[in-house]
This record gives sequence, structure tokens and C-alpha cells, in this order.
Amino acid sequence: MAGWGLAAGLGVGAFAYARRVVKQRRERLALRLANQNLCVLVRSEDGLGRDLAARLVHSGMAVHWVDGGKLSTPDGARVVRAAVDGLEYDLAIVSCSWARLGQTLSELATLEDTPTLVISRSVGDRSVVMTASGRSSLLVGVPGATDTGAGAHRYGFTLGELDGARSQRLRLAQRILERAGLEARRSRGVDVVLRRQSLLALVEALCQLEARRDEAQVGTVRALARAQNAARPDAERLIRRAGWPYPDWAQLAARRWQAWAPMGPDEVRQLMTELEDMAETSRTPIPVLADLGNAL
Repeated sequence: MAGWGLAAGLGVGAFAYARRVVKQRRERLALRLANQNLCVLVRSEDGLGRDLAARLVHSGMAVHWVDGGKLSTPDGARVVRAAVDGLEYDLAIVSCSWARLGQTLSELATLEDTPTLVISRSVGDRSVVMTASGRSSLLVGVPGATDTGAGAHRYGFTLGELDGARSQRLRLAQRILERAGLEARRSRGVDVVLRRQSLLALVEALCQLEARRDEAQVGTVRALARAQNAARPDAERLIRRAGWPYPDWAQLAARRWQAWAPMGPDEVRQLMTELEDMAETSRTPIPVLADLGNAL
């Protein structure tokens, strides 16, 4: 009986300690969010990251913009070549192609303890993304949209740890994006959202390429609509076979992501390879998408 009493005492002590740790984490999070001088580092190679940086500046946050030489600097942001030594950033945001993810994160190696939100497309499973990132865990943001009625939509992000865990940095990223006026939803299934939205954005990119080849015959708008109508059944078949949810806003949000951050040829080929592997594994026919991919 004494042994049972000791074990019970240790269990109660461990539970109390865990509660204190959780409380301390919440208090630290509240203090950071109460700080009116939040500082965010943004490293982006596309318009999505630039637009996000501009929103953060407009909401009153200090933004350090890592200049890659490809985009103009958002008004009000401070241009830096790398993370400023000795400065504790509240959040780092990386928006780049899958192929550049590992290198981009390695350039921010000094920010190992800084919560880093990654916005990058991948159709492959989480092991593919983790290998590309070179990290043991990853906080992911996926552009999305919410139907606000009367055909209007509000754009925002689905956020989550790739392994489905809850974390303090996830809550911090959510609050920072909300402070910038964006809807930010936490999800334990962000890996599924990432794969579905990446797949749909890839389909949009393939259709745009096909439309450019066909525009001389039928005009750009009609050519794009024709390609989209032909490719949609393949995409929906893949999504259904995978058992993924398919909300009404998914296609619209994917088109927005492609418009914000157009895919280059290398990213299209990489994602097409992942899509073909997915189709082969699930034994899902994708004749139209396969033809579009073969035309690359």
C-alpha cells in the first residue's frame, strides 16, 4: 500500500508540475501578444509574402524584410540582408517554393528558437515536406478563404503543426495574423489541407500553361475555362479517393494562391511528380492531368 501511495503522490506531483508549465507558457504568450512592439521577420520570394508583410506593417508591427532582390520592399518595412544578430523576433515567416525550402530555412539557422511559419506547396505526404525542410517539426500556413455570404469571400490562413500537435508557437502565429486583419484557423489536419490546396493550385498552373498554348485559337479566357473544365474531374477524383474534405472555397483559394505566388517551371514539375506518385499509389486515373503534365 505504501508503494501505491508513493506512486499516487508522484503522479499528483507530476500533474501539478505539468499544469504550472502550461500556465507559464500561456502567461509568456500573453505577454508577447500584449507587447505593442512585436517584430516579425519575413523572407519571401513571391507576392504572397510581400502582401503579408505589408499587412503586418499596416497593423503596427515592426517588419524586417529579408531582401532577395526579386521583389520591391513593402512600405514601412526595414530591409535586412539576414536576421539581425541579437534581436529576438516574435515570429519569422518564410514563403517560397518547395525546392527552395531547405536552403531558405538554412539561411535562417540562427533563428532556430524563433517560431517560424512556412508557406510552401507540396502534394506529397508529410515525410516529403519534412525531408525538404531539414527540420524535425514544421509550422505550416496554407492560404484559404471563408464564404462571408452573397458570393463574397474573406481570405486568410489555415495554420497547424505538420504532425497535428498543439503548440505555443501555433497560437502565437494565429494571434499575429489575426492582429494583421487576417482570418487564421488552427487545424490538426493541416497536412491534408496543404496537400489538397497544393494539388488544386498545381491544376490551376497547368491549366494556365495550357491556355497560353491554346490562346491563339480560342482566346485566353475561353482557353483557360476550357482547360479548367477538362481538368477538374481528375482533381476531384484524386481528392475523393484520398478521402479529403473538399469545401466550397477550396478551388477559389487555390487560384488565389497561384495568383499570389505563381509557380515556376521547376515547382510545377516537382509537384507534378508528387501528384503522379499519389495517383499511382491510389490507382486513380488522371488522363487529362497526365496529358497536361506531359506537355511541360
